[in-house]
Amino acid sequence: MKRKLEEKIEALRKEMEVTALDLGLGHPNVYELSQALDQLHNEWHREYAKELDKSVERIYPIRPHSSTIREVPIRTVV
Repeated sequence: MKRKLEEKIEALRKEMEVTALDLGLGHPNVYELSQALDQLHNEWHREYAKELDKSVERIYPIRPHSSTIREVPIRTVV
């Protein structure tokens, strides 16, 4: 089962790479393939990460970032 899932991940990754080269990174098809690949990675991690690291059960809190993001105008040189 593990090998089959890894083969699916690799096949989908290659498909996404070819699609991105043909259509561009911002194309909706590439985005959909990326989401599908994320799902397969998550599935793999849920099933097999415990084999790699028995401490996978640790939970790390994520603290909100204190800084704010602001837009900075881009200066063009004429």
